[in-house]
Amino acid sequence: ELVVHFDSTTNMDNMGASTDCNRVLPVPMLSVLGIGPLCTWLSPSTMQVELGLNATVLPGDLLSIYEASAQRSLLWFPVVQANGMLYLQQITSVDEVVPVRNVSLVTSLRSTEVVCHQVTRPMALEQTAQLEVAEDISVTDVERITIESEEYYFVSFYCKGQDCPFDIRIAATTAVFALNSTLYKVSPQGSFVPYQFIETFGATDVEPFYKLDEDMNGGIQYKQFVAICNYMGNSMMQTGFVSIFVWENNGFELRQTMPCNRCTSSSYAAHNGEHYLAFTNTGPDGYVAIFRWVLGSFRVIQDSKTSGMITWVGGRFEEAIQNIPTEDGAFCKLYHIPSQPALYLGIADRKQHGQFRSLVSIYRWQETICDVARNISCFQPFLQLPALGPQSFTPFSMNSRDYIAIANQFEGMEGNEHSEQYEKDSYIYQVDYDLKTISFVQAIPTAGAYLFDFLTVTQDSSDSHFLTVANLRGFQGFETASKIYKWVNPSDYNASVLCNQGNTKQGYFSLIDEVTWNAARKFSFLGVDQNNKVKLVLVSLAGSGVVAKFLDLNEPVLNPNVVVKYPKVTGACSALYFDARGSGNGGGRTLKADWSFQSFTPLLQNQFSPSADLMRKIAETSSLLLDFNELLPLCAGDPSCVDNFVPPGSYTLLLTVQNWLGGKSVSTISFTKYDTFVPSIWLLTKDVISIYSDQKAYFEVSVGTSACENVTALSYSWEISPKVLAPRTDMLHLALPSNAFAAQTSYNLSFSVTSSTFVASIKFHVYTLRSPPRIVITGGNMLIAMNVAGEHRLDASNSQSAAGSSQVWFSWTCYQNVRLGPALAGPIAIDCATITADANSQFESVLRLDKTKMLVQSSAFTALQVPTFTLGCNLDEPLNVHCDPSAFYEFQL
Repeated sequence: ELVVHFDSTTNMDNMGASTDCNRVLPVPMLSVLGIGPLCTWLSPSTMQVELGLNATVLPGDLLSIYEASAQRSLLWFPVVQANGMLYLQQITSVDEVVPVRNVSLVTSLRSTEVVCHQVTRPMALEQTAQLEVAEDISVTDVERITIESEEYYFVSFYCKGQDCPFDIRIAATTAVFALNSTLYKVSPQGSFVPYQFIETFGATDVEPFYKLDEDMNGGIQYKQFVAICNYMGNSMMQTGFVSIFVWENNGFELRQTMPCNRCTSSSYAAHNGEHYLAFTNTGPDGYVAIFRWVLGSFRVIQDSKTSGMITWVGGRFEEAIQNIPTEDGAFCKLYHIPSQPALYLGIADRKQHGQFRSLVSIYRWQETICDVARNISCFQPFLQLPALGPQSFTPFSMNSRDYIAIANQFEGMEGNEHSEQYEKDSYIYQVDYDLKTISFVQAIPTAGAYLFDFLTVTQDSSDSHFLTVANLRGFQGFETASKIYKWVNPSDYNASVLCNQGNTKQGYFSLIDEVTWNAARKFSFLGVDQNNKVKLVLVSLAGSGVVAKFLDLNEPVLNPNVVVKYPKVTGACSALYFDARGSGNGGGRTLKADWSFQSFTPLLQNQFSPSADLMRKIAETSSLLLDFNELLPLCAGDPSCVDNFVPPGSYTLLLTVQNWLGGKSVSTISFTKYDTFVPSIWLLTKDVISIYSDQKAYFEVSVGTSACENVTALSYSWEISPKVLAPRTDMLHLALPSNAFAAQTSYNLSFSVTSSTFVASIKFHVYTLRSPPRIVITGGNMLIAMNVAGEHRLDASNSQSAAGSSQVWFSWTCYQNVRLGPALAGPIAIDCATITADANSQFESVLRLDKTKMLVQSSAFTALQVPTFTLGCNLDEPLNVHCDPSAFYEFQL
């Protein structure tokens, strides 16, 4: 997507490989981007444009780009695995000292095909809260539930044990699945307080629903229910079950349990006065079961203890409607669409005939009788959508059209998954339910996509449509970015010369922001608050303690950076002007200024004050330059005339600067005017600053003389308190070297200028912060021979303490980049003692790594428990070692 940053300073220090935009954009497009724009490819699908001077592009405009102008290189190694099979594995770069064999370079070529993209206003995600549980507990779902105006979050616990959702050895041995899933209540302060514990057994999904419920006294009222999928079983139902809870007596009480084989997904819907629940059975001979709600009633109980007794049985999903066979269906959803009353059931089948090129199948409820023997209706096949190992799907509607987003998670060899096999495009289809047709809309790059979610926000009679996707794993293992998109429709805007109707996209989801986290399972909308701000929750399956992050979607507004040159001190018969033309962050356009008069304190007794007419003229000025000679036309060419309107005293002006994007900044300007011919002093740097003590400090002013005094020479002087040794103090600037200031100290600086008759001075205030230590490490970022006994040292003994401190404490953290099975999991924290020659070196300046221990530890995460090397494997002995270019140790100091 095309990303435009309207701040010319944004990311300029981290641009990486930038290029002139004429290499990637057609010539007619360059003029709207200003003079000298820079284009950078942040990823194969993301281009960033830094706008040049006098840019005219606006949000909503269309820009054409060459479709395949991204230049990217991938290096692939043919690597023999421990099982003897040969795989190409991706690496990003090769050091000169690394022996390279059979490297193939893959480069995408530039195309002349032109497509058009709409420029949208920037939006950004901001974390507002997080929910934490005990370490090593993996969470599958977080659902918000509102009961009697109180806000709760139901958190489903799947398993306890490091990497238990991903490492089958842990899941089959030490993992614990019988856990207390927790209902949290949100306190008035916004914290999450455990409210109720509900025992679950490998909980995989929570489905809240709200419906009428009968009681034994004939009453009926709406109650909150939840259906919980338990993947594992208990003593009664050993292959899993669905439990139905209802809110009664200020808590959830068990109403019903339903047998289910390895349940992973459930879905509720009300239709024509009836209530249905569908859930997946994912073991051998898998199927989706559909049940209908049966009203509560008095019944004769047939169990041995109370045989023949009549008792009240609350309503429950008791009538089995249908079982729909699946091959690997882990997700189902009951849903309606706005344009018609029919009830639909969708099933995401990860495989078809053993292959991951599969289908999402849609069924429609047949209102007439289809099961004559039982005299009931049922779901009938309706439509199928092509997919690639779909984990889930999300139906949604916008602009009077219906769509389905399919989260394609994986395509490869089951049981021998590789990280690149999770990097798949997910699909968005438009569905015509009347004609039973589908049309492909867009492919969205995803990494182990788990779930999409959709939200429409209406503001000022205008709809905005958003789509999120939770990405579980990809090239970088479990640490991957989940993303949020916004629907844009270029046909709503005037097109440029190259963006005509023939090659303009008619609508697509444009990436607006992303958030990187480990193993995201859910990235869903919570709705909008009273200020129409979009609220979201991101759920991680990784079991890292923090299981949910709560985020707001904001429209960050670029505020102008106000820089004003003005006389801090001035005298009679002197030029008086305030110049803000050096202000920045205008987005390539001229900034708008709004000046206002705030206060005046007279310097002399019985003197006049500035007139109301002068204040009005100041307020009417929209230019960034406020020049009193222009405000007072009668004073043109006569500096002393201004004194008749601007008496001696202390003044405060307020300057508000606004850019065309709506960003606004306010600056307060204070100055003093004397009734004598004192020199004027203009500030060129800030007069109140905070800096680190080891930074260089620089202060600068400019001076001017009164037009009514004949001055032949001026002298300058700087004074610093407490005293600091300065190279020179008799110039218009003061330059101080590093560590001239002591840490955590306040300093007062003054600058004075002296003419033959008068002296003027201004003050600066400086507060120094303690600098962080400077880390210097030798012995890192290299290949070492682990099959040769000995030590390798990471030496940080040359690291320096902060200025003013004589002590440094060291603490190392050790990580191992591993695979769980063939798929990359990413860096996992390990105990440094397992790979160091001395456990105490973890807290010393030198980390002493024992290469023999590192070799043993390298086999800890391989299925065959064989040593793992990054490079240099003996290809003649493929079963004795494992070779993986992504295998490395990582250390943090």
